[in-house]
Amino acid sequence: RAVFSLSDLGRFKDAADLGKVDYLLILNWNENIIPAVSRLTQEQAAAYFMLGETTGTSAGGAAEEGKFLRVPGTNPFFPLRHGLQGNRFLSLLDTHPMEVYLMNTGRIGGRDGDERSKKIKIPTSSAVVKAIA
Repeated sequence: RAVFSLSDLGRFKDAADLGKVDYLLILNWNENIIPAVSRLTQEQAAAYFMLGETTGTSAGGAAEEGKFLRVPGTNPFFPLRHGLQGNRFLSLLDTHPMEVYLMNTGRIGGRDGDERSKKIKIPTSSAVVKAIA
């Protein structure tokens, strides 16, 4: 890990100068039976944000790697109390209306090895994002 100034990247914009956001995509690598993409209401988006579905990585140790976890608000990146995070997220959606989508970047129809399941490939995900935008 490292810390550096955004100006060191050579080109960046101050967040205060950014235009209106029209879309938010919540990415979820998942092997559960969820669709490739779902449009969410503000309340559904806040609830899904609070579910914090994620998959453990090797950084969490062998016991966590590959395990499906629920980490509200994708902690440890958001250090506030979970309830406050969820309410703040919903408040932001209320004051900055946008379309919110849940996008499955894993598999559709089951786990790897299940002949009925299909892996969502990058070209498919890219096409979904382009269709939304």
